[in-house]
Amino acid sequence: GSPDNSIDICTKYAKQYSNIVFIHKINGGVSDARNAGIQIARGEYLMFLDSDDYISLNTCEYLFCIMEKEEYDFAQFGAEILAGEKLADDLILWVDHFMNPEDTSGIQKDILSACFVEHKFNCNLVNKIWKTELCKEGFAKLLDGKYVSAEDRYALFILSYYAKHVGIIKEKFYHYRLGVVVTGGNVLDIKRFESRCKGSVIVENVKQFLIHQCKFEDYKNEFFNLKDEILLDCIDCCIGHSRCADHWIVFPWQACRKETGRAKRTGGGNR
Repeated sequence: GSPDNSIDICTKYAKQYSNIVFIHKINGGVSDARNAGIQIARGEYLMFLDSDDYISLNTCEYLFCIMEKEEYDFAQFGAEILAGEKLADDLILWVDHFMNPEDTSGIQKDILSACFVEHKFNCNLVNKIWKTELCKEGFAKLLDGKYVSAEDRYALFILSYYAKHVGIIKEKFYHYRLGVVVTGGNVLDIKRFESRCKGSVIVENVKQFLIHQCKFEDYKNEFFNLKDEILLDCIDCCIGHSRCADHWIVFPWQACRKETGRAKRTGGGNR
């Protein structure tokens, strides 16, 4: 789905290395692309990597050993924040707290609550290693659609529902570019703001999933926390001294997060 020369680069490496499988498909959104890869995955574990980020060279070997030893369904590892120029210090600090949880104890039950109520780990699918069978089961339950914002929250809610044992690893193997290339910064135009608000569609999707599982009452608190998080993400963009002019908006992210009192609680997958 990329309009640049990514196809040529991927084709070159797929020919050069037999363990690389290149999927060329019409752009159907992030979730659709991930699902396409999951369906053909043959390994026991998998990871997701955003196109503007990278991981350390020893990441896979190190995490594989931990997953084999601890038998986690998935584990979150730390991230180094590579901030672009002219980003507010408070924004950088907030993202660092979000990507690197302070509580490193393993989570063996109430995983949905740990994520969506206690916020022990973030809502990104990146900087985590997953059992492939868990992803195949979870992604099969996701409804098709370009959710743009909140697609990670949607997937993580379903995956956390099926997961039984989760680990937290402090080592910073993931290198997260903030405000560089395709990631956001302090500026958010009208189109991106509208797409962010469309993430509210997943609220109904998650509700219907829980109802279908006959578990809505059991996870009502987690559901409403998810709903509040998505709503607050949209509100955050408009709190403080936001300014609109000629189809662009400047949003003071640091003021938004301070006024809502959520410096270490929210975010996820959308920069």
